[in-house]
Amino acid sequence: MTTIADQIAANLKRQFNPEPPPRSFAQPIQRNDTDFGTGQINVTTNPVQVVGPRSLRGAIKITNLTSTEIFLGNSSSVSTITGDLLPAGRGQWVKYDTASAIWAVATVAASVSWSEVYE
Repeated sequence: MTTIADQIAANLKRQFNPEPPPRSFAQPIQRNDTDFGTGQINVTTNPVQVVGPRSLRGAIKITNLTSTEIFLGNSSSVSTITGDLLPAGRGQWVKYDTASAIWAVATVAASVSWSEVYE
């Protein structure tokens, strides 16, 4: 049986020595994969797939590594007329918040790098 003195002592202990908060909110999510991926690919005058579809992709950045205009789209039917322009110039880049595949085509041989982050 607990005495009044024991109850008071327990209450004082909780007041002045509170339990630390759970640590789960400060812990990073542990996963088997990494948080991002990178790569490079040569772009030709025929559409090439830069990256495939990834359901966990949060965003992707595509960087032009050449002085050639590159055109981007979400299917193999992308063309220099229908594609989204990635301007000519080393270091020019675009960012897409998409999990879809991305295709590229250029008027002459070129190359791009890509980096994507996963949700």
